[in-house]
Amino acid sequence: MKADEGMVSEKNAFLAEIKEKGLSSPAGMHWERLKEYILKYADSHDGDKLLNPLILGASMASHSVKYERLSSQLDWAEKHGSLKQALTYLKALAEDKWNQSNGNDWDEDYF
Repeated sequence: MKADEGMVSEKNAFLAEIKEKGLSSPAGMHWERLKEYILKYADSHDGDKLLNPLILGASMASHSVKYERLSSQLDWAEKHGSLKQALTYLKALAEDKWNQSNGNDWDEDYF
């Protein structure tokens, strides 16, 4: 297995683990910091835009939508060489710094 394949496997395992815990994405400023980390450590951007975190006006999105956005951001990080740093940051976040589902509201929008 190539080193980058190992990171992808680690990313997928991480995403499965947080979903099992009912965690969808970092909360508020912690998600913005993740975006800054991803951009800071990226090899290059090549005009490829990293999607914004779903905070502030978009914070009402469902946990499933937030989880998918986080997954997309990690895909971007993988493509641009900053996945390792992104996963290190996320793994260090305490659970109270995450958007958390109660188990019954994963697909509910909060409007």
